[in-house]
Amino acid sequence: MKKTEISLLAAFALLAALAAFQIPFSRACEQLRGDTLRLHVVANSDSEADQAVKLAVRDAVLERAAERLTDARSAAEAAGAAELGLKELSDAANETLAAGGFSYSARARLTEMYFEERSYGEATLPAGVYTALRVELGEAEGKNWWCVVYPALCYPAAESLENKEALEAYSEEEREVVEGKKELRFKFKLEELIQSLRARREAED
Repeated sequence: MKKTEISLLAAFALLAALAAFQIPFSRACEQLRGDTLRLHVVANSDSEADQAVKLAVRDAVLERAAERLTDARSAAEAAGAAELGLKELSDAANETLAAGGFSYSARARLTEMYFEERSYGEATLPAGVYTALRVELGEAEGKNWWCVVYPALCYPAAESLENKEALEAYSEEEREVVEGKKELRFKFKLEELIQSLRARREAED
C-alpha cells in the first residue's frame, strides 16, 4: 500500500473518530440553542455615556420582560410573549434613554442571530444561531451586552447565570453542556468551528 493511501486512510479514520466523539455533543448543543431565548442589547457607541445607558436600558428591559415572560414554559412560549410585547419593551428602553437626556431612540425586535461561544459566570453557551430579543440603541455600533431570558437566568438585575433553579428548565444533557466548560473544552472548540463554518456558508448562499 502506498504512503499516500495510508495517509488518506489514517485521515479518514481520524475524521470518523472525531465525528463519533463530537456528534452526540453537537446534538445536545443544537437542542440547547433551540431551548434558549437570549437578550442582546447593543449600545449606540463605545463612549462612556452610551455604555452606561446601555446597562440602564438592560435593567429596564429585563424588568419589563420578567413581567411578560414569567409564565413561559418553553423558549417558544417566551419568544411568542416577547414578540407580542415588543412595543412595550421598546417603550421601556426609550423611556430610559429619554430620562437620561439621550436624543437617539431604541428598537426591540426578535431575530435569529449567530453568537460565538460565550461564558457568563460559571456557565457557557456554545456557538451557533439562537433566537434573540435584540435591543438596538441609536446607531447600534457599540459593544453589546447579552444574557438569557429563557430560562430565566438573568433576572432580576442581570447579575449572574448561577441560577440553579432556572437551569432546571434545561434537560440533563443540556445542563451538562452549559455547566461543563472545563471538561468539554475540546468539544466546545470543535463545535465553534462547525458552527462558524455553517454560518459562513449560509451567509454566502
